[in-house]
Amino acid sequence: MTSSKYLIKHTETFLVIILWALLISMPLIFSNTNNSFNLDDLSIFLQTIAPLFLIFLVNRFLLAPKLLLKGRATVYAALIIVMIAFLSVGLYFIDIQMHDRMPHYSSNFPPRTPPGTHPFGAPNQRPPQPPPLDLPKQLPPFANFIILSFLLVGFDTGLHAFFKLTQAEKDRSRLEKENVINQLDILRHQISPHFLMNTLNNIHTLIDISGDKAKEAVIKLSKLMRYLLYDIADNSTSLKNEISFIESYVELMKLRVSEKVIIQLNIPTEIPNQKIPPLLFTSFVENAFKHGISYKYPSFIKIDILPTSSALQVVVKNSNHQKKEVEQSSGIGLDNAKRRLDLLYSNEYTLNIIENKALFTVHLTIPFKTIS
Repeated sequence: MTSSKYLIKHTETFLVIILWALLISMPLIFSNTNNSFNLDDLSIFLQTIAPLFLIFLVNRFLLAPKLLLKGRATVYAALIIVMIAFLSVGLYFIDIQMHDRMPHYSSNFPPRTPPGTHPFGAPNQRPPQPPPLDLPKQLPPFANFIILSFLLVGFDTGLHAFFKLTQAEKDRSRLEKENVINQLDILRHQISPHFLMNTLNNIHTLIDISGDKAKEAVIKLSKLMRYLLYDIADNSTSLKNEISFIESYVELMKLRVSEKVIIQLNIPTEIPNQKIPPLLFTSFVENAFKHGISYKYPSFIKIDILPTSSALQVVVKNSNHQKKEVEQSSGIGLDNAKRRLDLLYSNEYTLNIIENKALFTVHLTIPFKTIS
């Protein structure tokens, strides 16, 4: 059981204890302070507490979890009413029997003084007559029991349902978070092979062009793979390391393109000490090299990484050339990047992709925040 479950359980138990402490202490709290403590009154009150406690136990451990919380509210309400009515009838007959055993007087006045005695003065002086008492009419015990029973059931059921729903909501949020983490892991592990496949294709091209460049490319690829395998084992990486990875990747891609292709990577001189999810915008850079370079037409790729104190902007622009039929799809790269952004940032990020005949632009803005 997690700490949150312990906290919820203990809070509920504490509130239930407070409730019963108040119920048991009611004779002391609401008794007349001018009268001495009456054990008979306490005994009568405890006779009411016992069936109330029975209702509490049946409701909390049987009716509420088995019926109410499983959608059978009508059956639950009917059984609660039947149980309270049955116990109330029992208390009604007990009250009648106790009432018959008590002495009755014909009036509200004390018994008359016997003849020949004059406790209030002279023989012919009439004793002072007390004013008639207008005593408030008290509810019979069974009526008080009915009121207390429904109040107790309402409070206990509401309390029980509230903490159950609270725990269910926490469990749902935890499962959703675990699901998001699992999806992110799947997407990230798809990106790495996708990146490796594209890079190996580029190295394969370099082998036919220049053996020395191919060897240099293998060394750079080894450095990149070390980052992919070890440096991003967690769910976050430093912005500095991610930018260094992009720099190495761009240098690797430059080995296979003509010098006529204009490639610009603009990064800040001072990089803030922030954490971001790894490989978050790698797919956009890959896409620029995959679709933005032509050996027939002038081509360019421009990458701007612009961090601020609270957010990171990445702008990737590349020349847009006529694509072959089989190259119309961007593959899993861009799709995975969008899905990761949705899972990580929900509505907190902006991604604008603009395409026309000459230019393809990706403008991404993400906030800096704690990565769990």
